[in-house]
Formats: sequence, structure tokens, C-alpha cells
Amino acid sequence: TNRWSAHMNWGNGNLYFDPGPCCNGPRNYDNIAGENRWSQYTFLRGSSSVSVRQEGTTKFSGNHTKGRCTLNNNFGILYANGYNASYSNNRFNELVMYSNTLSNAVISEIEENQITFWNL
Repeated sequence: TNRWSAHMNWGNGNLYFDPGPCCNGPRNYDNIAGENRWSQYTFLRGSSSVSVRQEGTTKFSGNHTKGRCTLNNNFGILYANGYNASYSNNRFNELVMYSNTLSNAVISEIEENQITFWNL
């Protein structure tokens, strides 16, 4: 499980999250409304679950099967692979990562604090 990539937004306007092997489903949502504006995002991977939240609202959640990733690009934020149609179009000011599982109450508090601090 050596990969963690957030792709936002690609040329198709989708936000993608690959927390391990590529193409886990669910893995994306239409984020065209998030282009060219500041927003708060939360990317979560548990031992068997994955979810993405935007400004406190869950955009997708589902099962996640851990497995060995065959790619060697490891950790990526706003990742794009160099193709004209696969660019990232977003901005970020702050990145907070935790190596342990947090309760929903703590996650909500962190999100609310970020939204308040950055005036989102």
C-alpha cells in the first residue's frame, strides 16, 4: 500500500483519490464547481474504507481493499501525469496528515476549524 494520490481537478473536472492501488471504487466525483475557488478537502482511508469530504460534506465513501500498488510514484498531491487532458486545476494552503484513525467528531472539528480559519 505504497501509494497515496489526490488528483484535483483533472481536465475532465473530476477529483480523484487513490489511497493505495489505483482505481479503487469509488474514487472520484465531479468537482467542476470547486475549480478556481478555495475549498476545504478531507481525504480518509481506513483499514477497509475510503471517503472524500469537501467542506464537511461527504462526496463519496465506500469500501477499500488494501493491496500492493505496482506504481512507483508513491505520494502525490494535485498530481497530474503531464498529458494535456490530465492537468490539476486547484490551489491549497494547508495540508494536515495523521498516521492514525481519528473519530468523526475530531475530523469534523478539524474541518470546521480549517473552514473558519481560511474564511471558506
